[in-house]
Amino acid sequence: MNMNKAKTFLATVILCCIAPVAAAAEDNDTLPSPTADRFGFTTLKLQLVNYTPDMVGKEVTYGQDGAFLAVNRMPDEARIGANGSMTVSFPVAGLTPATIIWRSPRYRAEFFVSPGDTTVVRLDMKELLRRKGKTAATDGADDQRSLLVDIKGPLERIAREYCDNCQDVEESVPTAPLEAIAAMNVDSYVAYQRDLRDRRLSAWRSLPLSKATLMLAELDVNMEMLSYIATGRYYISDARSKIGKPMSVDEGDLLYDSLMTRTAAMEELKMLNDGRAQLSQYYYGASSACPEDEAERLMGTSSGPYFDFKRALTYHLGFSRMNTLDQMGYNDLIGLPSGYRSMIEYENSQMVRNIEEARQKKAYHINEIDSMSAPDMFRTIVGRYPGKVQLIDFWGTWCGACLMALREMEPMKEELKDHDIVYIHICDNKSSAEAWQNMVPKLSGEHYRLSFEQWTALQRHAGLPGTSAPAYVVIDRDGNIQRAWTGFGSVAEMRRELMKAVGK
Repeated sequence: MNMNKAKTFLATVILCCIAPVAAAAEDNDTLPSPTADRFGFTTLKLQLVNYTPDMVGKEVTYGQDGAFLAVNRMPDEARIGANGSMTVSFPVAGLTPATIIWRSPRYRAEFFVSPGDTTVVRLDMKELLRRKGKTAATDGADDQRSLLVDIKGPLERIAREYCDNCQDVEESVPTAPLEAIAAMNVDSYVAYQRDLRDRRLSAWRSLPLSKATLMLAELDVNMEMLSYIATGRYYISDARSKIGKPMSVDEGDLLYDSLMTRTAAMEELKMLNDGRAQLSQYYYGASSACPEDEAERLMGTSSGPYFDFKRALTYHLGFSRMNTLDQMGYNDLIGLPSGYRSMIEYENSQMVRNIEEARQKKAYHINEIDSMSAPDMFRTIVGRYPGKVQLIDFWGTWCGACLMALREMEPMKEELKDHDIVYIHICDNKSSAEAWQNMVPKLSGEHYRLSFEQWTALQRHAGLPGTSAPAYVVIDRDGNIQRAWTGFGSVAEMRRELMKAVGK
């Protein structure tokens, strides 16, 4: 075995945190029906068979594409033991699809976890490398297929059968190259995703599968298609950027509107109200393809798994903006299935506890500023921190990109704590005062909440458009603007700009 080729192996575990589904006795002919009535902790045991330490880094990182990020979430860090094993426990709502993605060599194992249960996933590293051509056939024998993934837990037979075939299906129907996607318009992109769906359906149907596994595969490829069409703006824009032909904001907005118009006419949207579709890792992405104001007309009903899911999602989005249950109200929560209610109450209690702990740390300061002209206001704020490098961050509680950037910046602040940098976060009063007060304790630095007029005038004085968020200004030690820009690119970009101002 050529171990050098496997050194870049990286595992990402993705919890597709969809609606709770009943854990039913496994049947090779049917998939379980949804019952959102359970919430609790699950345990995942991962075992890499035929593992050696140089195959994979000790750290296992987790990604996630689900609705309830603060609830169905694995620990941020975990370590694979010397024997290639790892055990983690975390809260989930009902029967939840989860995915382990092995980055190099590329492989995805999909399985299920549920409250109170233990799921064991055993991946044969030698077989994975053999299938990927990273090593010769076992001991010189004929190239006979061995079991790649063994799964013990909820829906184990379905998960095992799905995992043993999903990679072959994806590789037999590859995605289009970057240049081709970059050249697509709305019509060609939708046609491409439909064709990809049809060819993968055909590939799955050609396999000797149980009825339940085939149903899962069919739902999965349809949810994947809806998800990729709904997010087509991102994929086409990203492809164009990578080939040096970036898309303008107006082009992106037009593309998004056109794609949403197309998805609203798709018959496949009705699958979203079939609870079995929530066993797909793509369900959350697919749900964004359905225009909320037309959902009742498109589904032909106003109730069902999709509508429960969207109502619960409203609470989670409120939590992401630091609104508590008291602020959002309990009325709609009372009408949700018990599993959802328990999940939402748990997330709320975690958020309230974290806010209180952050307040006690007092790593932040809230400042006030009088009404004055933009130049005087700018000089007043910058002048409060003489001789220091400053990062001014214009943000709002209503801005999803701002909230993501704020979370990613916190570890950077700790990393650069010895460089005498002041972080100044300026929020506008269009943002909820309650949400801002809840969020501030979790964000170290100096905080200002200005009127929207002051907020925009201050931006324009710094050379920014005036209404952009997030937007940033780096101030050097002499109080001069070093750089002003809009949009959060990456922590690495921000760190580079700060180090320039620091002089390193």
